Parts: sequence; structure tokens; C-alpha cells
Amino acid sequence: MLRLEMVSYLLGSLLLAWIGCWFFTHDYGFAMVLCCALWAALTVWLLVRSVRAIFRSGSAGPGNAETGSDYL
Repeated sequence: MLRLEMVSYLLGSLLLAWIGCWFFTHDYGFAMVLCCALWAALTVWLLVRSVRAIFRSGSAGPGNAETGSDYL
């Protein structure tokens, strides 16, 4: 199941791509650069949140250093 962040990222990317293309076809080059910068910021934000969630879930588990070989 897709998470809310991923769905909002995909919809945001689609919207920013459409807006950027519209501005580009109407000769507003700076607005397209701004849309690309917003998309890049959105991508970095999602990646940072994902990495932080992975680290949080990895450090929350009991006995992460134990691999189970002690019990053989």
C-alpha cells in the first residue's frame, strides 16, 4: 500500500510538471526553473523523511546487534 507521502509526492510531481510545461510554452523560463527547484526540494524532503524513518525503525528494534548465532 502506498503511503500518504508517496501519493502526495506523485501528485505534486505531476502538478509541478504540468505547471512547468505550461509556463515554458508561454515563454516564462524563470517560472519553469522555480517549478524544477520546488520539485527538487520535494524530492529531497521525501528522501530525508524516508531515511529518518528507516533509522528510527532500525534503532527501535530490540537487540539489533544480535544475529541469532548466539543461540546455536
